[in-house]
Amino acid sequence: MKFLIKKIYIILFLLTILLFGFKVFAKDSNIEYARENISNYFLGIISVNQDYNNKAFKHLKKVQSLKDKHSKYNIEFIRTLVLLEKFNQAVAFSKKVWREDELFFEADLLLGLDYFIKNDYIKAEKHFERLNKISRYNLFFENFIGNVLLAWSKASQVNKEDSFKFIKKVPAPYHHLIKIQDTLLQCHFDSDTTQKSFEELIYDENYNFSRYNFFLANYLLFENKNIEAKKVISNSRKENNSNLLIKQTEKFLLEGKNKKIKSFFNCKNSQDTIAEFFYIIANLYSSEKNYRLSNFYLKISLFLNNKFSTNKALLAENFFYQKKNKLSKSVYNSLKPIGSVYSWYASKSIATILLKEKGKEYSINSLKKEFN
Repeated sequence: MKFLIKKIYIILFLLTILLFGFKVFAKDSNIEYARENISNYFLGIISVNQDYNNKAFKHLKKVQSLKDKHSKYNIEFIRTLVLLEKFNQAVAFSKKVWREDELFFEADLLLGLDYFIKNDYIKAEKHFERLNKISRYNLFFENFIGNVLLAWSKASQVNKEDSFKFIKKVPAPYHHLIKIQDTLLQCHFDSDTTQKSFEELIYDENYNFSRYNFFLANYLLFENKNIEAKKVISNSRKENNSNLLIKQTEKFLLEGKNKKIKSFFNCKNSQDTIAEFFYIIANLYSSEKNYRLSNFYLKISLFLNNKFSTNKALLAENFFYQKKNKLSKSVYNSLKPIGSVYSWYASKSIATILLKEKGKEYSINSLKKEFN
């Protein structure tokens, strides 16, 4: 599919050159500049479709004059900047292209988050409200992302009543995600029903919410209920033996590293809870094999809460499926300092990549070295 897309863009690119080529001889500098723009734009879009973000940035940044003429360019340039973790540039560019009379999902999202981080909640909410509206940039999340972000904006202002009101406005099809946000809001406001809400979430038979055993244990540790936290993780390990986060949390508890667990996430911090929200969205896109959009939301999540380093495992997996082995190995190596569970997982994953790259001998030697 990617090869076909590449061929289409190359054909369009060549046709464009042929159409404009005869005008070069007129020595008109404006025509020459237009031709250069077209070249960089199409090379940038080809790089985008191949997920070569550095190359995409190299070409797209040269044609920012297109920002007032071509909405597709604006979308891809902002996404590329986020994927390269150039958040300041992404926000600055969003300000340039934002229009009161035109809905632009990516721009409103970044500008809203930027104001939120700066505690300017009135301006943040102006952008979050626009995210609720259907547009050509936001076809699948009507009244979803906007209302969740509005809820956390209200929570940051200690407006408990309005924060729960906005969660209730999220459409019914997202009811499983509503349950997560409702539970985290209860945790944020230290509700008496927080623990019960977490338990109802975890034991829901219709969805796999095993990840939230960690969040319940995390909450209990903040409440100085260490024994209960250990019990939650111990019971969870029996049913979710393959869950890395749960396994590593158990190791931390056995080693007395409770502070390490608490450092990952704090439900009293709205920035942490929004980061978890975007991590969920990243997982949804990854499950649909839309790895570029998954990485886009994951980079936003990690930007909001870089302490939750275990979430980088999803990024490493996405890079692996995108056949970006060098990037995948780099992220896997960054997981090793977290703890022994993630270190061994990373080593096995790197060995799998080496098996494809260099063969069985290199893969086995890599594992032997790590095992020793």
